[in-house]
Amino acid sequence: MKILCCGVLLLVIVWGQQAQDFLKVAKNEQCSPSAICLSQSSCVKSSGTPVPETKCGLFNLCCTPKTCRNGKGFCGHKIYCPSGGQTSEECPGEAMVCCGGATGKISSVGIDMITRFEGFSARFYWDHGANAIGYGYNCGSQSCQGIKPPITKAFAKQLLMRSIVPFENCVKRNFGDSIPQNVFDALTSFAFNLGCGVFRGSSLLKAMQANNYDGAARAMCEYVNASGRRLPGLVRRRAAEASLLLGKAVKC
Repeated sequence: MKILCCGVLLLVIVWGQQAQDFLKVAKNEQCSPSAICLSQSSCVKSSGTPVPETKCGLFNLCCTPKTCRNGKGFCGHKIYCPSGGQTSEECPGEAMVCCGGATGKISSVGIDMITRFEGFSARFYWDHGANAIGYGYNCGSQSCQGIKPPITKAFAKQLLMRSIVPFENCVKRNFGDSIPQNVFDALTSFAFNLGCGVFRGSSLLKAMQANNYDGAARAMCEYVNASGRRLPGLVRRRAAEASLLLGKAVKC
């Protein structure tokens, strides 16, 4: 047992600062939406500003990152960026990249979340008054001509990417590329699920326009009912979208 403990301790030491950043990145929920969890050295190396008297995990603290891409993104560890980030001279430091600054297209993170909640159907099923197939591809608003079930997951994802464009545009019309990618993904998922009309008239949009991210997350959690009933599936979906929007765990 002593040998095992010493081995674990040695492994932690060898991992060093990079391991600390990797393990503590999950502690971002302890920081404000404008800050991320990093070691103090990583925060300083990436030209960020440590937030005084904060702690996330055993060794890290909250760090207000340096902005990049003309203020549309922020410097962060590559494993933290929802869409992977891009290497930039504006973000010095090992494994640091420019995160955020919406591209106007939903990222793989957003797509993965939508497919998880929509579920896959290789054949047509009835949904909201029309046939649907794949990952929520609705024949009432999109053409299903030429689709011959059963379809593969790869083809279903192609259909999803085609059907999500109007909802990406819905979000872009209101925010352009002025929001981080994770926020764009969360809003696009919300609009895809409930419709652009609901999004345009929502308390969520009003909160976002006021730059009130916490209020936007709370507003998301209001949209969990269908036919007057609170649905557990919608509760989980709204919580996932709100968590993606804020970059920390949210319960609805």
